[in-house]
Amino acid sequence: MLQLLKAFLTSKKAAALIGGILTVLLREFAGLDDATIELIVNLILGYFVSQGAVDVALALKGLKTK
Repeated sequence: MLQLLKAFLTSKKAAALIGGILTVLLREFAGLDDATIELIVNLILGYFVSQGAVDVALALKGLKTK
């Protein structure tokens, strides 16, 4: 369980997820407008989609097992 938590916290995907959540939560304190928040969230979603495509391609080639 500890190894799973450590792997999650050191993952780039987890960092992107946490960054997106913090961006939305802290928009009031940082004074960001809605367009900026939407841009940041869209960038993070784009990262997830592109990383997912890479993971699928690697899995299909048999280069990624986990």
